[in-house]
Amino acid sequence: MKRIFPKVLTMLVILSLSGHISLAQEENRGQLWFCWEAKVDPAQLDQFMDLQLEIRKAHLKEAGLSYPISAWTDGLFTYYFFYPVDSYNDKDEIYAELGEAIALQGNDWLNRMFSALDNHTTWFIRWDPELSYHPENPRRTGEEGVYCVWDMFYIHPGKEQEVRKLQKRFVTALKEKGYDDSVDTYIGELGLDGYFYMGVIFGKSPADLWAQNEVMWELLGEEGSQLFNEMRQNIKKRDFKQFWYMKELSYDPEQ
Repeated sequence: MKRIFPKVLTMLVILSLSGHISLAQEENRGQLWFCWEAKVDPAQLDQFMDLQLEIRKAHLKEAGLSYPISAWTDGLFTYYFFYPVDSYNDKDEIYAELGEAIALQGNDWLNRMFSALDNHTTWFIRWDPELSYHPENPRRTGEEGVYCVWDMFYIHPGKEQEVRKLQKRFVTALKEKGYDDSVDTYIGELGLDGYFYMGVIFGKSPADLWAQNEVMWELLGEEGSQLFNEMRQNIKKRDFKQFWYMKELSYDPEQ
């Protein structure tokens, strides 16, 4: 684990929600995702979970919520609810549709929900198909990717094009080596602390993820190490997080 962390992903492997909600593309731009991030008061965790499960079982479909929800947690009382959207303005439509469900649930539900939170915020990320890699025969299904690691890179001013060139070389290397797992690149957009790339590796479990990370680096060999070292020169700040998929808090309007 100590050896893996400095080199967790490589370049910019990121939050591939595609395993749980399909990734659409808007012309040459990748899928945009809206996220509601909620930090729960540990003493109110049971109340938060009960309220979230309650509205999913009772009223989301009845109210006609048309947006899927992919839910994740960091295991430290923060929950992330991702919605695939076409534009920033879709946030308002999501709120309107959720408002219909809350009205059916009763206004007391909303008061109790916010009383269970320490704080909350919203933000957007966008998938970059040009910097992403998907093998023809992946080692696992998307649904099996229930654990992931985020590697967040804040890059030095004026280094974006260099970073993109390096990531393209990384994707090409994965393809040439026949790597059997997906690598996706996302970019932090509106509502986040600066412009950055986010990286994520997915696995069936923490043990599976770290074992696969070893496989990737061994496969890339010296070329991978060189690319990683070149990438580090363009990074001014780096953050690391881990997440677990929450199927019970996710939502599919088609099911």
